[in-house]
Amino acid sequence: FYTKKFNLNSGYKPKNLYIILSCPSLYTHFLHNDLKADQHLESYEELKKLSSISSNIKSYIKFRLHPHPVFSSKWVMRERIIRDFGKKFLCNEKKINASFLKSKLIVLNDLQTAFYEAMHSGRPVLVFSSRELTNNVNLKVKNILENMIDEKIIFDNYKDLSKHIENIWYDPFKWWSSKHILKLRNKFEKFCSKNNNTNLVEEIIN
Repeated sequence: FYTKKFNLNSGYKPKNLYIILSCPSLYTHFLHNDLKADQHLESYEELKKLSSISSNIKSYIKFRLHPHPVFSSKWVMRERIIRDFGKKFLCNEKKINASFLKSKLIVLNDLQTAFYEAMHSGRPVLVFSSRELTNNVNLKVKNILENMIDEKIIFDNYKDLSKHIENIWYDPFKWWSSKHILKLRNKFEKFCSKNNNTNLVEEIIN
């Protein structure tokens, strides 16, 4: 499911703040999709508070709907976004690569497939989730996620998320390429996101 990695030195200047609406499912792998959909709506209700962000940033927000009908159609997410923000805030790109290409900054609401794709794209990535990390995670991986919380990549409070977006908006790539963040990104890629046939299980265990 890897997405295309974009050349940051191509001269193309992305400008949008893409909010990728994923499906929160840390606790619901074996439960009915209705419950997952409920979490999806719960997450959006928090993210929509970003409507109070500075107008010069808000004007570039684009919401990308989850492609599965359970998480979008059932909860009329398109209609909710139009009601809360306006039609122009909807993403019209069919392919997620096209969304990433136009992203100055990517915000996700879960650590699912889109998160791995976004991390591989080279674009600056933030994650908002009101749910705590589960303990049922490999310790090395959990350590990486905890470091992402410390380095302001993962947030559980929309006010902190909004403040961080305000702080880095002028040049999010400068923050994304800083020494500490780059080290953490490389660590994530090594243990969680290798784009080859290496036996990753053995490497994590060892």
